[in-house]
Amino acid sequence: MIKTFIIAPTVFFLALVLSVPVRAEFVRGIFTTGAETFDTISAMGFNLAICRTETAELESAKRLGLKLIPQWFGDDTKSFERIAEFGDDSRIAAWFPFDEPDIYHISQEIVEGKITRLRKYSNKPVFLTVFTPSRYADFFPYADFCGITPYPIGSNPNEIRMEVVGQFSKIARVVSGAKPLYIFVPVFFQRPWQYRAPTALELHNIVYQALTSAPDGILFFIWKIGGLDNVIWNLTDRPDLMKEIEIINHELITLDGVLTAGTDASSEITSASNPLVYYRLVEFGGEYYLFVANPMPRELQFEIGFDFVPDATEIMFGSGVKIRNTDSHNRIALTMNKFGHSVIKICNNNQE
Repeated sequence: MIKTFIIAPTVFFLALVLSVPVRAEFVRGIFTTGAETFDTISAMGFNLAICRTETAELESAKRLGLKLIPQWFGDDTKSFERIAEFGDDSRIAAWFPFDEPDIYHISQEIVEGKITRLRKYSNKPVFLTVFTPSRYADFFPYADFCGITPYPIGSNPNEIRMEVVGQFSKIARVVSGAKPLYIFVPVFFQRPWQYRAPTALELHNIVYQALTSAPDGILFFIWKIGGLDNVIWNLTDRPDLMKEIEIINHELITLDGVLTAGTDASSEITSASNPLVYYRLVEFGGEYYLFVANPMPRELQFEIGFDFVPDATEIMFGSGVKIRNTDSHNRIALTMNKFGHSVIKICNNNQE
């Protein structure tokens, strides 16, 4: 008999916010405007900031324990010398010389040439983002850290495709190989490209879709940005999304060991009933953690079978997921509401 315990999200959240966050290795980053935001984003649970080189103030980052990925587009000698001035500073995690070269029609030759020159001035890793899945293989070889931008919200209400996050993330995980993979999640609108920001539920679902592909970090885009309609997006104008990001970050902090040291346990899965549901099974500390996400705007049923008999299941985090009774002792059945997502802890006391 599988014993199921559902822990109220409110209880979990209160326990988390009252505890001192541990600076974890799993990257929780945000693309921001500069050092003037560092205190706020640190308090929100971020451990990495992406911002332009001239706004990457190292002393503030050191004080707060923030890593930095400076975005830099300089091509003149002075710009490269500025890169060299940072030297081996431990706060700099990587350089970010190109953002979505596939979208901006930057050739592989130009990318390769600039990065080759950059490496003569700095031994720091290079970070690149790529938008189009068919171009991942073209640009990932030039990067040390790979980033993707699978944005599901388009320019009109008919262009919402939530499922692309899980789909593109899985492709990127394969193409990036052993290189660290960071997945940007959208938390903004920017006309004419995105007609609205995600809801809090959608944002959480997007993150959990990404987590099913074993990324090395989740990056939020963006703190502030303008559109072609002259409307400026400010995250501070959306307290609901800021609160949701804090909740997500605290969940990632709690799951840090699972996300950084957990091992893939897909070989323990014997069956999965619904191809629309994204899922991932991780073993950590002798227990299993099942990440699931329903990208559809409707309820889905999902059953997953294991090569072991779970002793107990516990919904740690998530929304819109309910564990149902099943006649099989080695299966878990779930009812997943619209955009339902969860991480389920599975105890297996019968492990050898």
